[in-house]
Amino acid sequence: MKYPPLIESCKKAITNGWCLGCQALEDPTFIGNPNCMYNKSPTAKESINYIKEKLGIQESFFNE
Repeated sequence: MKYPPLIESCKKAITNGWCLGCQALEDPTFIGNPNCMYNKSPTAKESINYIKEKLGIQESFFNE
């Protein structure tokens, strides 16, 4: 079975590692989702939050 080519934003997201693939890729007629949240580079804040989440770091704020 031959799948149609993906839209450029999906190809770029997969190439850059922002997207690891989705269940929609199983659909033989799927060409991409231009509104997907993984189609763009993550912001610095999103990246930092992801790293903190993976490391189990929680921020605490003390009001003195």
